[in-house]
Amino acid sequence: MVIARAAYAYDRGITGKGVTIAVLDTGINRSTPEFAGRISADSTGFEQRIARCGTCPAETLAPYAIDDRQGHGTTVASVALAARNGSGPQGLAPEATLLALKIVGPDLSGQTAGSTGPIPESESANAMLIAPAIRYAVEKGAFVSVLSLNGFGTGQIAQDQRAAMDQVRLADRLLVNSVDNATGQDSFTGQFAENFVGTDRANKDWFLFAIGVDQNGNPRSANGNAGPLADRMLAAGGNDVQVVDKDGNVVSVTGNSFAAPAVAGAAALLKQYWPQLGGKAISRILLDTATDAGAPGVDAVFGAGILNVEKAMQAQAPASSFAVADAVLTRFSSLTTSAPFGGSAAAATLTRQVGGMTVFDRYGRDYGMTGSTGVHARGSGLVAGAVFGQTDVPWRAAQAEAARFGFASNVGAYSGLRPAVPAVVSFAPAAGQRVTLGTNVAIGGGTGLAGSPLRGVASMPVGSMSA
Repeated sequence: MVIARAAYAYDRGITGKGVTIAVLDTGINRSTPEFAGRISADSTGFEQRIARCGTCPAETLAPYAIDDRQGHGTTVASVALAARNGSGPQGLAPEATLLALKIVGPDLSGQTAGSTGPIPESESANAMLIAPAIRYAVEKGAFVSVLSLNGFGTGQIAQDQRAAMDQVRLADRLLVNSVDNATGQDSFTGQFAENFVGTDRANKDWFLFAIGVDQNGNPRSANGNAGPLADRMLAAGGNDVQVVDKDGNVVSVTGNSFAAPAVAGAAALLKQYWPQLGGKAISRILLDTATDAGAPGVDAVFGAGILNVEKAMQAQAPASSFAVADAVLTRFSSLTTSAPFGGSAAAATLTRQVGGMTVFDRYGRDYGMTGSTGVHARGSGLVAGAVFGQTDVPWRAAQAEAARFGFASNVGAYSGLRPAVPAVVSFAPAAGQRVTLGTNVAIGGGTGLAGSPLRGVASMPVGSMSA
């Protein structure tokens, strides 16, 4: 999915692994290698109450098998989850787990009073199954659910859909719904989407619309829209998209149905890397980091913009926040190591230990940050962060007896350092007695940490004496 710029995530090993995506549709091709080993055992159809005719008694139909007879479910699922196996198209989250929920209704054509045979499935969804499927997805741990269909429902259907979406909100999950393909169709007002979100918009933060564009980001000449919920809509690949069909063939399709699973796949990538984030936060990140297109800001054609996984994965905070963090690293983690400390090898080790810090962006996501200046290697001598100023304190003054005790400046790598004289302390334990202890050390010299009360001294004994 080039348009989504998801390679940034794959290059970092982020593939959606461990995250479950529920696809509420016509079922799934279980035999294709695109989903091998990743179709949840909880995938299922649902019981339905029907009457074969106007005068026939009500009866309960057993769930249909999840095998995809119509084909829409497999193509939708492939956009989100097709394997990264070098063959055919790849889904946005190629290692995520698929929870296939079949919501097709029965085909009652030809049924009459007295009919008793099996009732085949139709090619259309049963609106009464949407709510139980959403609830089931939440119960089985799906993080994001994909509903690539539109319609309207009132009465009990509307109440059930609202209650199901309430469960999505309470569990902090996410529902992605495609925009209607019909030209000029408001996909929110009076539709399933308004049932989910509510006229009070209480569930808005856990709901996203998706609309299709081509791989160059161009919209269709005529399309539906998100109505008053344009600020919750993302544009993603949905025009002339390669998918896997119910027979395992690679085909090209067009429709907003295929934008919704792309958005869901992107959400799964973020969820894998930051499992502490829920549907509200992840949907906000995707909206805020979308690439603006069309009229500046939110518009009816692109919504918040074109899905951009690369930007969504990157830290989002005011630039000044990261500048402050870098200043802290520069101030307190800027060191220089010499050969006795291990030179460049030690510098690399220290950089991993003290040259970085964990920072959080405005969504609470953690990132490892390496300072622009940090630990460096020095070819010879011993300098610790240039943290000791060039001052001449009394104990650094030359002493006449230094050579006698072996403190001449002839100690190899330290001979060029200042000073090469002993530090001496003397005391009188008793009358007429005097004890003098000294050691010669190489101490770094430099400008220190300007404006900071923090000072550091690193030294290496290179000789000692006592008298």
